[in-house]
Amino acid sequence: MVRLLLLCSLLSFPALADDYLVAAQDLPAGSKVTLELLSQKKSGAKIPGTVKPDNVKVVLNQSLMVPLRKGDLLMWFAFSTDSSANTRCNKSDAPR
Repeated sequence: MVRLLLLCSLLSFPALADDYLVAAQDLPAGSKVTLELLSQKKSGAKIPGTVKPDNVKVVLNQSLMVPLRKGDLLMWFAFSTDSSANTRCNKSDAPR
C-alpha cells in the first residue's frame, strides 16, 4: 500500500526535474551570449531565477554583467536591466 501511494505521488509531480541553460565555457563579464556559448543541464529541482531553454531568444546577443564559469547556471540577474533585457517581464515585474 505504501509503495502504491509513493508511486501515485511521483506520477502526480512529473515536472520536478527541469532543463536550464548553463555556460559551455568560462565567460568574462561583457561577453555577448551566443548559442555556441550555452549548454543545457537537467536539474532535479526547480531553481528560481534561472534562464530556461525556451527563453534562449531573450538572452541571445545580450551582454553578461557578471562573469560565469563553465557549467554555471544562466541567471536572469546576470544581464543588464535596460528595457531590451526585460522583454521577458510584464510591466508589473520589470525592474525599476
